[in-house]
Amino acid sequence: MNNTFSQIREMNLPEKNLKKPASLILRALAFLADGVLVLIISLVALRLIVPIFWSAELTAFEKETHGMWIAYTQLSSGGSTLKSITDFSAQMSRFAEDPAAQTISNVTGTLSFLTAFLYFFLTEYFGRGASLGKKIFRLRAVSQITGTPPSFWQSIGRALWRTCTVVPTNIVITIIVIINAHVPFFSYRHRGWHDKFTKTEVVDDHVPANAKAE
Repeated sequence: MNNTFSQIREMNLPEKNLKKPASLILRALAFLADGVLVLIISLVALRLIVPIFWSAELTAFEKETHGMWIAYTQLSSGGSTLKSITDFSAQMSRFAEDPAAQTISNVTGTLSFLTAFLYFFLTEYFGRGASLGKKIFRLRAVSQITGTPPSFWQSIGRALWRTCTVVPTNIVITIIVIINAHVPFFSYRHRGWHDKFTKTEVVDDHVPANAKAE
């Protein structure tokens, strides 16, 4: 019943400039393609930036990681003795409390978030609603009212949400992201919360305007 009311409300919005909404499968594939690109770019950025500004922390982090790997190898190589278990547990505790490990973890998370945000914002804003992943599958984000490419602030909002999806910051955000992933299945024109919040939607870029979903 609530889904029916939601569809009726959204059907009252102007659609004369809108194309057919993108299929959920193509949206998922486009997002997966963008996610892979974000991962590659993030790894390259981390590889270039971290050794320059956090070289000492990185060296200490690699040392702790090596020590934990040796302890794990000894534990898994048939030496399941009390000493092996104790050594491995102690190594894990030191690693978790090590300042260098915490610094590298924070730096990695922050840089990954910024890299993902800039990727989603720049590619979609300057791509007139089409990130690289969307271009591959011929999709485009547009303003729900006018059918034109997202504005600066609409692009900011969409980029922020998609960044939280690929780089979750806490358990609450993760739960919201998981729920939102299912919202388009029950929404008119396959719009998620982030689409509704930014007043945008994703359409098939190769389908003529006014072609409505069956």
